[in-house]
Amino acid sequence: MKDKYKIKLVPPDLDRQIVENSLEQFSDSIKDPNRSLRKFESTICDFTGSRFALVVSSGTAALHLAMLLLDIKEEDEVICPTFTFAATINTISYVGAHPVIIDSERQTWNMDPELLVKAIEDRVSMNKLPKAVMITHTYGMPARLDELLEICDHYNLPVIEDAAGSLGSSYNEKSVGTFGEIGVISFNYNKIITTAGGGVLLSHNPKHIERAQYLATQAKLPHDFYVHEEIGYNYQLNGFAAELGLNQFSTLKNRIAKKRAIYRRYVEALDDIEAIKFLPESTPGVSNRWLTTITLENNPQAKALKNHLEEKSIEARFLWNPMHRQPVFKKFPSYLSGVSDDLFSSGLALPSGTGLEIDEQEEVINGVREFFETSY
Repeated sequence: MKDKYKIKLVPPDLDRQIVENSLEQFSDSIKDPNRSLRKFESTICDFTGSRFALVVSSGTAALHLAMLLLDIKEEDEVICPTFTFAATINTISYVGAHPVIIDSERQTWNMDPELLVKAIEDRVSMNKLPKAVMITHTYGMPARLDELLEICDHYNLPVIEDAAGSLGSSYNEKSVGTFGEIGVISFNYNKIITTAGGGVLLSHNPKHIERAQYLATQAKLPHDFYVHEEIGYNYQLNGFAAELGLNQFSTLKNRIAKKRAIYRRYVEALDDIEAIKFLPESTPGVSNRWLTTITLENNPQAKALKNHLEEKSIEARFLWNPMHRQPVFKKFPSYLSGVSDDLFSSGLALPSGTGLEIDEQEEVINGVREFFETSY
């Protein structure tokens, strides 16, 4: 079946050489596949500054493990953002806990610190102090961590950082995903580095990593026969996937530079169109620009622009449909300002893959300009 898009949103950037090198290295270590996993984890720690890491089968698996590590159980509450991918909030439900959903602020599109305070104070007044706060760094843009962490510290609430698409983003020159009790990064197909799925759990606490590894390998106790005292999971990453990730890490800084260059070219080429707004960086945050996103002043135009680009076989995508709008999560408490609703109705993500050629980006830019020249 022929693909409808000749320019995709954010396809994996893998060439035959990377795959062949990974296969050769995996073949060399087949008798000890854990060697590949530990090497990958060490490389991730070196890059992010996290003291410890555990690579697992997906970012979602890492988030689920984070719930278990923090002993979050049925009827507990976990504060989370509304403007995010469903995996963030789904994993709260995996353990029977309840999400408390927080809207975004306009500066970074991430969790609003003022609404976070309101939510915590409300829950405390009902004798329902949440068990944790999950912060995301949306589309690679760091959240307002100074404010959010100060609030969480005041109430003694552990922080989980969902940095799924934010490998290479930083805050105060420190990698996001390393500020909270636990951080999570994804290596899904559309991420800046992919292991064809996969993710990593980060922590400065060795006990978290030790327990996560135990739970991720079916909770097997160290006997010479199988003994299980707890429910475990098959969340371990495979050795070939680890080698695939390792073979891309040498190019990571270049990939981040490409992402940021793609963003700059879009800004420079479309800056004169008043209806288009880009999300600027908010110091001291530095984004890896995983996705270049825009919002349009005239909200209904977002769908029309998306359709216009699709007619040219260019893939664009609406921004997150907020979690408080999802039928499965409507019953849970939400603290809303309307920001995420506005972003969803007015925003699009543009092609941003590290393999995007300049002439392909020019096609996207020309498609956007053509739309506004004929629509206004």
